[in-house]
Amino acid sequence: MKNFVTFLVLSVLSCQAFAAEMKGRLRVEDGFQPISFEKLNDGIAPAMWDMPTWGPTVNSVILGGFTGPSDHNVQLGNGAGGTITLPVKVVGVQYILSADPVNTTPVNGVSTNTTVTGKQVTVVGNGVGSKLITLTEDIGVKPYTHIRPIFANLDSEVLLDIFKKKKSW
Repeated sequence: MKNFVTFLVLSVLSCQAFAAEMKGRLRVEDGFQPISFEKLNDGIAPAMWDMPTWGPTVNSVILGGFTGPSDHNVQLGNGAGGTITLPVKVVGVQYILSADPVNTTPVNGVSTNTTVTGKQVTVVGNGVGSKLITLTEDIGVKPYTHIRPIFANLDSEVLLDIFKKKKSW
């Protein structure tokens, strides 16, 4: 029974950490423009960050990228029964650390790319991050306060084509 409870807790936490709402405007003349998402070097991310309330206290951490399937199909509905399927790909995860990093050390043998800029950490790729981040040399702290997924850029031409094929939109 203990394993079952642990599985449920991990599943709920995983779903919460990657819940995202992003709004944009799609027009022929200027493509897909953000309303509630940000354009990043590696893709797009929701403007709203998730704020986990759980987590151990640590002195250092290796933050990871997305570990589930990266390709998803999202169903959008127009309220009148019309739906379209939008292909979405998760390419990484972005974090805000709870403390300024004291030191970063490369982790060898991983396929992700970790970038640390102040308290913001971006991990692109699947699995373990490429940097060990030391947060404190004294007492432990929660490793991060905010988290959000990074999605691949959406191709405006592909989106326009999907909507053109559906006459009800």
